[in-house]
Amino acid sequence: MSDFAKIDNIQDESEVLTTIDKLISKVENNEIVEWDSEQAEKLYREYLANLDKYDGKSIAASKAYFNDHLNGKLVHTKIGLVRINSKSRGKVHDRMRDVKYLAIPYIPEVLMTGEISDLVPLNKDRTDSVEGYYIFEKSKQLNDFTLNITLKVALDSEGHLLYYLGASKEKSQLTPISQVVNPIGLEAGFDSIESRYEDEINIDVQVLDKDGNVLSQADALKALLKKYGINNIVKGRNNKVKTAKGTQVSTVFALLETKDVIASHTAAGAENTEYPQELQPRDRSRESSQAWVQKTSNGLDTESLGRSGRADTGAPIVGDDLVVESGNGRTMAIKLAYERGQAEEYRQWLIEEAEYFGFSSDQVENFTAPILVRIRTSVVDRVQFTIEANQDDKLSFSATERAKSDAKRLDENLLALFTPGDDGDLLTAGNQKFIHGFLKSIGDTEAAQYITTEGKPTQALVARIKAAIFSKAYNDDRLLEMMADQTKPDLQNMLNALGAAAPKFIEAQAVSRGDIQDVSSSIVDGIEQALDKRVTNAIIDAANTIVAAKRNDQDIAEFVQQQGLFGDLGEGVPELAVFLSKNSRSAKKMSMLFKAMAEFAEKQAIDQLNMGLFGEPEPVSIKDAISYAAAVINDNYGDNATISMFDSANEEFTLFDQHAHQAATSPYSRATLPEQANLIAGKYLKGAVKIGELNIAIKNPADSVRAGTDPSGKKWEVKMQHHYGYIENTTGADGDEIDVFVKNHLDSVPEQAYIIRQLNAAGAFDEHKIIIGAESENEAKQIYHSNFEPGWQGFGSIQRIAMADLPQKLQHTWSEFDSWAADGSYEHIPLKQIVTDKALKVDESKINKEDPVLVIEKGHKYYLVVGLERLKLAAQRHESLVPAIIFDDRDVKSKIIQNALRKAGSTVDTVALAALIVDEMEKILISSFDSAANSLFEILYQSS
Repeated sequence: MSDFAKIDNIQDESEVLTTIDKLISKVENNEIVEWDSEQAEKLYREYLANLDKYDGKSIAASKAYFNDHLNGKLVHTKIGLVRINSKSRGKVHDRMRDVKYLAIPYIPEVLMTGEISDLVPLNKDRTDSVEGYYIFEKSKQLNDFTLNITLKVALDSEGHLLYYLGASKEKSQLTPISQVVNPIGLEAGFDSIESRYEDEINIDVQVLDKDGNVLSQADALKALLKKYGINNIVKGRNNKVKTAKGTQVSTVFALLETKDVIASHTAAGAENTEYPQELQPRDRSRESSQAWVQKTSNGLDTESLGRSGRADTGAPIVGDDLVVESGNGRTMAIKLAYERGQAEEYRQWLIEEAEYFGFSSDQVENFTAPILVRIRTSVVDRVQFTIEANQDDKLSFSATERAKSDAKRLDENLLALFTPGDDGDLLTAGNQKFIHGFLKSIGDTEAAQYITTEGKPTQALVARIKAAIFSKAYNDDRLLEMMADQTKPDLQNMLNALGAAAPKFIEAQAVSRGDIQDVSSSIVDGIEQALDKRVTNAIIDAANTIVAAKRNDQDIAEFVQQQGLFGDLGEGVPELAVFLSKNSRSAKKMSMLFKAMAEFAEKQAIDQLNMGLFGEPEPVSIKDAISYAAAVINDNYGDNATISMFDSANEEFTLFDQHAHQAATSPYSRATLPEQANLIAGKYLKGAVKIGELNIAIKNPADSVRAGTDPSGKKWEVKMQHHYGYIENTTGADGDEIDVFVKNHLDSVPEQAYIIRQLNAAGAFDEHKIIIGAESENEAKQIYHSNFEPGWQGFGSIQRIAMADLPQKLQHTWSEFDSWAADGSYEHIPLKQIVTDKALKVDESKINKEDPVLVIEKGHKYYLVVGLERLKLAAQRHESLVPAIIFDDRDVKSKIIQNALRKAGSTVDTVALAALIVDEMEKILISSFDSAANSLFEILYQSS
């Protein structure tokens, strides 16, 4: 019975007032009756000023502010109390646009003082109690800017109002109220929200300048970031570098405004007082240094301002305070180029190469004067690192520069003479004319040092020619550095193979650069990016992966599986690394691979030209190039060559199958089969399959064996006919991720999926299983039953759903779970302080060590409501602390628990029950407050 319901039965006036005071206290603690937006903005700035606490992300700081100060609050508006909530208690949409989350501190002011529309009815039938919504609008003045903020508030059939921050566009057929838990028991999505973007949320912000002009998204963001004093930094891929002394340092590529980088001197040569001068080993104010900056700024060499394996070249290196540690001269030159209006080519280069560095072109275009830097992430002696990082490796630098210069000597006539051996040997008889031609190009005086007294070429000449060929064909300093690194002799055959394949790459580049008549510029751009970046990067990354595997003393297949196709390894890198490692002694076979990949890119360019010169070309697929190369090798060697991560790769394997068989449980995997304890705990490598928008972890691929023990103790095992796993970031009725069967040999994303309602041994609902790939309901049933023992009785019912609708359905928890299930945010309490005398005797769902108990706190003790089985497990594991969901005995009465238990069903899950209790508490509190509002004042008046 609620406090208000008891008032009529209380005779003592003082007890009535005490009861009323308790209720008022409950409401006031959660109600916003006044809102100081100026103070809220200051507080919000404190969150933004401490981004280190939030992984450097403004969105994470905004989430924290929302959770601490707004989430769950009641706001007094002109039309009644409005509850502020988010999509899942404490969650703010991860893709919320920056301009919008910067408006979060003003939400209460908009609700309290904004203009309110008439009730807008819904335009579709719904399964919950939402009847319509109100539009709240407010213009907020911020010095030189105005924010036009629009919010939408839902109204349900009982008169409750809810501002739901996480609402997305067009949400019909939402989960019924009985299956969704939030503070007032309703899901407030809106069928009529007009949204421009897929990731739109329930807040719309328009930014106007002081003259009333509407700013673009990018300009608005820049203006607001400036107002809040936030350094807008976008981070991309990692980049390891070495100093001249060999010190290795980890960095990450980052984009930011040029003005935010702290260099030692200004572009004009004046000393920067903000720069710690102990970090500057060179006198940048000297005339010679300034002359270099002036000359460099006139024509920024973009290739020398990007990726490099050395600390003294490439994008400047900065600390996390944005102070330059290596590259002051480069930074000054970039700043000067922007000041003179000469940096447009540099800016365009950043846009075109954004993906290479781990960004998007849109992110680059959001900056006024972007600069690419590398932020050091390793812990170092900063002064010592700065000294080392600014020491030129003269020999390495000279060799690189010389290779680029020599590459220019390799014209069409000279390259026509280049005929190395199949294994990359440059000193074959057939290549002598090329060697003589190269010597002639450098002049008799310089050539003399490269001929022995017997008149034979020296190894120094071989190294110089190879460097020139590599520079011409691949245009990547990393390969030149790899070639010069004598500490990795195991890569020499691969490098020889690349040398042998160089002419093919040069031919393909001739296509990409327009040397073939009538090739369109769009095709040129497409192939240039594919060859110079994607193919070369994949080869280099594969080589580095082989080195890393050897360093870890691991088999190459096992190593790449641990990295994962969706982890640090790029497209095609695992397959290339396995192939190159297996064929490391055959430079001839590897050179055939590289030649075939170059030939594939060239063929694709020409084919597209023949098909038509209009529109943008499709980018070269690395894996398509690898498949083409495998076919060429097979034709030449007849060994049914396959370039994959699996020694026994089935010819019928599709791309989905290959990803599924990454799992350590696959009979085709070279990884060690996990021990039983790790299988039970789920601690083993799983397959990673992406189907449409779904990321699926495959526990048991087709042909693997799945085993276990049933409740009666009988052991069972089944050979899987299809891939079995779970959909990541979902929560099913059992509290775990939602299980899925993926049809074996699936080769494309299907148009529909099937949802099976599985039953337990007693014939009651157990959980859902998703079937992906079935073409009919009967086939879906067949796939389901084929992966269980004969006579399986768990099938309940089946429902078809469009694949396009499945991701949206999966956004909702498929049971009565609140954010505890999603976040796992439990307190841990001492086992000895839990009193079990009054614990409910209920049928608890399956228990594991992560599951919490549910307790009522009273005094310094915890009275158990549900969790006897979990406590037994704790005793077996000798745990001293157990996770718990805790309620105060002043808030939770027996009737609330009874109502929640009735809704929980026969098998009780602790988290689900806790969520239902919250639901009951909030319903009673709000309905009691609404129904007793008038009588409250009458009682107070009579008591005065």
